Amino acid sequence: MIAKIFLISGLAAYFARCLAPEQFTTVFDNGRTGYLYSVGGRGYIGQLQSKFARKASLLVSKDPESALPLKVFRTEHQGVAYGLIAAEEALRDLSHPNPELPRPDFADRLVFSFANDRGEEKLYLLPLKSARKPQFSFSPVILPSSRAFQVYANEGCLSHAHKHSFITTECVDTLSDARDNQLFIWIDASRIESDKKDLDTFGRAHPLLPI
Repeated sequence: MIAKIFLISGLAAYFARCLAPEQFTTVFDNGRTGYLYSVGGRGYIGQLQSKFARKASLLVSKDPESALPLKVFRTEHQGVAYGLIAAEEALRDLSHPNPELPRPDFADRLVFSFANDRGEEKLYLLPLKSARKPQFSFSPVILPSSRAFQVYANEGCLSHAHKHSFITTECVDTLSDARDNQLFIWIDASRIESDKKDLDTFGRAHPLLPI
């Protein structure tokens, strides 16, 4: 099922490139550095500095300089395809990969994963060896003018809850603030300077389109 989602997503991205203006980067390339912009949060996903080096909260920042450089790796385990969202910087002291994800080349990565916080599953940046549910998949482009898409995780959609929190909620298909909170834009690192100008305008008044 997830593999089909990737196929559909790729086709949608292709047609979006044909039909939509070249305003933002199309979609992420496997292993290429970029940034995630939260439509609902009106800012870039960054890392909240913490004294706990092995568990970092994620935040939304208006400042592009605070954006967290990320890489998305497409991989598979037992025939199921998914994406890992990893920080560009690696942890060099990790040597034992998560046994559920036996890929030594990913063992030293900090990845998006979920951890319990006061009874609620929230998104953190964690070492892969201790990550729970680090598997993500991605919708086709929903807003062609901005390349916005949803991120599937935990049997729902990744959603911006407040400044320092991302959770999963039931996926929303209708025009609403709730759906905005589930929309993200990938900004290629090579285009951050040009794209951030467009994002300033997009953040003030973006054209909502039905799915």
